[in-house]
Amino acid sequence: MQERTDDATEALAAAESSFGAHMASFEPDLLLARAWMLAARGEHREAIAAARKAARLAHAGSMFGVETVALHTSVRFGDRSATGRLRALTHSVDGPLVCVAAAQSHSFGVRDGHGLDRVAAELERMHAYLLAADAAAQAAIVHRRHGDDASRQLSTAAARRLAGLCPGAKTPAIRALDSPSWLTPREVGIASLVVIGMTNREIAQRLTLSVRTVEGHVYRMSTKLGVDNRKSLVSRLMIGPDA
Repeated sequence: MQERTDDATEALAAAESSFGAHMASFEPDLLLARAWMLAARGEHREAIAAARKAARLAHAGSMFGVETVALHTSVRFGDRSATGRLRALTHSVDGPLVCVAAAQSHSFGVRDGHGLDRVAAELERMHAYLLAADAAAQAAIVHRRHGDDASRQLSTAAARRLAGLCPGAKTPAIRALDSPSWLTPREVGIASLVVIGMTNREIAQRLTLSVRTVEGHVYRMSTKLGVDNRKSLVSRLMIGPDA
């Protein structure tokens, strides 16, 4: 996974280096590629920011279909602020996706797990299996937060079934199904880098944080797990505090 992320980083850098004014209409797509790369590296806030920037550029160029995709991508990354604009886009963009994206954004924003289940079902009917998997995964996460274990299990099963139709897919929402609920979003990103063997300094450079900030997060995760060394932290991260 780390090698694939590094390859993507190199490919994106090559694309960005050859970008020019004559290709301005493709800038939102380039930003979306960067957003996905950031998401793959666990930098979820930065990924959302990149997707939102792509949406703004698409809007400025009257590329409302691209804007819809960019905003929906930000929702899939965990953005809760896109509902208003997606609803507005339902009046100017053809096709069913924009309406479903607006419904997903609303349901995720108000933490309506059953609403997200309905979105997942509709996306599956559209044969948009990876989008459906993300919606089902978000539903499972919301159900978990509400303590509704029966609904969580159903949504999780749906998400895994749908993701299985997209071999190798590992979106933030799908990965979150396996993330301990006791980690903060920032800790999830740092934990994903700890387990692949990166040092605190390397993590700080990757996430544009201070080494002291990374050390603080690693210390808090270690405290939650009751471990006092990095090897034990790595072995326990994907198990949870009660193991």
